[in-house]
Amino acid sequence: MKSRYFLFTSAVLLTSVLSVKASYAQGNEATCKFDSGYAMNISTLALAPVINIRAGMPVKTLLWDSGWLNGGSTAITCGLAGDSSKTFSVQGGYMNNMTLSAVGDSIYDTGIPGIGVKVFYSNSHEVSSDRVLEYPRKSQSVMIQGDQKQYSPASEYKIQFWSTGNYASGSTVFPNPLASTQYGDLVTNQVSLSNTRFVVNLVGCTVQSSVNVDLGNVNDTTFTGVGSASAWSHFKIPLNCYAGTKISTTIDATQDPANVAGVIQLLTQDNSATGLGVQLSYAEGAAVVFGEKSLFKESSSTTENIELATRMYQTHEKVTMGKVSAVAYLTMTYE
Repeated sequence: MKSRYFLFTSAVLLTSVLSVKASYAQGNEATCKFDSGYAMNISTLALAPVINIRAGMPVKTLLWDSGWLNGGSTAITCGLAGDSSKTFSVQGGYMNNMTLSAVGDSIYDTGIPGIGVKVFYSNSHEVSSDRVLEYPRKSQSVMIQGDQKQYSPASEYKIQFWSTGNYASGSTVFPNPLASTQYGDLVTNQVSLSNTRFVVNLVGCTVQSSVNVDLGNVNDTTFTGVGSASAWSHFKIPLNCYAGTKISTTIDATQDPANVAGVIQLLTQDNSATGLGVQLSYAEGAAVVFGEKSLFKESSSTTENIELATRMYQTHEKVTMGKVSAVAYLTMTYE
């Protein structure tokens, strides 16, 4: 059998704040203040303390993506009466030192070897991915058109984890608050995490790329009518897994036209048998339903086995003897 495997991960971790371009405004800045009823937006992003990441991915592979997270917003006015300047700077970013990883591209070290973080920020609820947080903090000069200008600084983040080298399970601690945004002298947004300590667990299994099962030689007298079958041949697919990996399996194959549960259509080849299919079942006797996801188990050790059984199954009244070959594909899903 040819094997394929895919990874789906859980929720998790890090974040930061605004990255905008240009330089600080020179001279006196316009004044900014909170609108009535508003104050600094202090947001805490509720993120799970554990992230599961598939093992063995190449360097600079995206390992996990949070999607956009909404941290709320506030409301301010800049350019108050009496201001001698209509220009102010907007700056934001990490509130603590960040070390650029070896792969660059605004991916920073997390403290866990081989795993880096990349954070996108938007100060509008109409999010986009073009503002990547960098360290040192960046700023942008803003010119007010007219007497005053109102703003609604938002805290929208997208957090990604990337492979930056050989990586393994580990943990790290991030300081809080993590990031802030500032309009002129006014700190408008401050972001913290619900958990300061995070754990990365590697999940996944390795398996042979193909497993061949010998059904042996079967006498034609074995097949006495539709539904008759040869003896079961039991086999195992050995796995090497990270402990704690939750494994689900899906088996796909070309269903025989007779539409009997778990019966695979034979491959077309010279001297192929007719009137037969190959039936596949789980070790406990339940026929495989092709394309249906089935929870296998949570791995408690590094070695596991998927146990299956197969046999020849008569699908038509007339059987002609010959070669019997069929293929099924196993997909493993990790949680």
